[in-house]
Amino acid sequence: MISGYRDLTLDELEVAYFRFQEMFADDCMLQKGYTEIRPITKEEHEQYSTFST
Repeated sequence: MISGYRDLTLDELEVAYFRFQEMFADDCMLQKGYTEIRPITKEEHEQYSTFST
């Protein structure tokens, strides 16, 4: 069990980038962890995996 909060930067870890959905579309977003960053480009969509919940 994990309890509490520890900043990832203390262990030199970074939150991963993901795409919002499997299929590329105008409303597909680039995410960093749970945070939506901006609309994703076609190249980024091919580069990153889909964020699964």
